[in-house]
Amino acid sequence: MKSTFSFAFKRGAAALAAASVAVCALLPAGGVVWAAETTTAESSDTFDDGTLTYKKLSNTTVSVTDCVESATHISIMPKIDGYDIVSIGEEAFANCTSLQSVTIPASVTEIGSAAFYSCTALTDLTLGKDTTEIGDMAFGYCTSLETVTLPDTVETLGDQLFYYCTALDEVQIPEKVTELGGYTFYGCMSLKSFTVPKNLENIGAMSFVACPSLETIAVEDGNTKYQAVDNVLYDTEESILYLYPAGRTDTSFTLPESTLVVYAGAFFAAGNLQQINFDEKLQY
Repeated sequence: MKSTFSFAFKRGAAALAAASVAVCALLPAGGVVWAAETTTAESSDTFDDGTLTYKKLSNTTVSVTDCVESATHISIMPKIDGYDIVSIGEEAFANCTSLQSVTIPASVTEIGSAAFYSCTALTDLTLGKDTTEIGDMAFGYCTSLETVTLPDTVETLGDQLFYYCTALDEVQIPEKVTELGGYTFYGCMSLKSFTVPKNLENIGAMSFVACPSLETIAVEDGNTKYQAVDNVLYDTEESILYLYPAGRTDTSFTLPESTLVVYAGAFFAAGNLQQINFDEKLQY
């Protein structure tokens, strides 16, 4: 099993309920090998199948808590030894740098903080269709991950979710999500476009800082908090400028007279921009 990992960032407000994980498949070059049933004594709170470690949450449920560092392809089954696998615990796959693909079953509804932190070879991630909550920095430093499909059932996303996912170029936020945590896409250097869903009410601080390839920002019809005007993100009254896409090619920009506040980091990494014009009424 891999050594203990600790990450330095503020954990999310909600402590993820422990859940259970399914039998995993380790895919060596010769084919699929499914892990065998375990025979751990009933008195133990944890057991493993040779690849994944599980923690009992109740008499019927378990959570995945660890993985061998050498694993490359994991397919989690919905049950193991009669237990339903309902969650992936904090740091369960953290620093599994050989891990290339993971498939998570519908039985898993919660993914803990830093669950896949620094899985630098991960390119293929399939989340369970009933996932509702994903913790802080769950995919932080997954530097090979290009796309992620978040199920429509997701309601809560933690801070720093895709922190320094440098290859990530496309993500759609489900409609049930009303808030993006701080630093959500910080350092996503390949992200080219983003659409604010109609139900999103709050975008956390510095969410798009260090995204130099971001060219386009759009807002879905029906959103009552944000609007995109000439490819710049404002509140509905244009009194607050939240984001100027850093990948724009313009060399100058003039703020609307109605804009009183510029959000921290709004122009960060806008390398082509040489001049910003603003009204004397601008407060900060």
